[in-house]
Amino acid sequence: MRKTVERVMAYYGVPVTLLAGDGTAISTRAFVRPVTAKSTQNLRRAVDELGELPAGTYLYLGPPEHDLPAAARVACGGVRYIPRRSELLMCGTQAVCRWGLLEREGEADDEGTD
Repeated sequence: MRKTVERVMAYYGVPVTLLAGDGTAISTRAFVRPVTAKSTQNLRRAVDELGELPAGTYLYLGPPEHDLPAAARVACGGVRYIPRRSELLMCGTQAVCRWGLLEREGEADDEGTD
């Protein structure tokens, strides 16, 4: 299963850079997609116990070996994101990818400036 997910990410994923607080950068391929109103409804059952899912939230799916919480920022397509939550997605005992929620950096500060 992991090999299949790796092939999908390599072919369809976008270039992403994980930026650590110490200045190191890791380049990889992942998916970064906005959480839309429809997908929010699908996530609502899993997110309700965590609180409100803010607007400007993005879904991250990337390789399991790169620890998203260790990244101070995620850069993709000229935009920086702040990791808010991350979990490994498992298939049996094997980690197949890392799932995360990102918030666009400066989203609260930049409202109304677009």
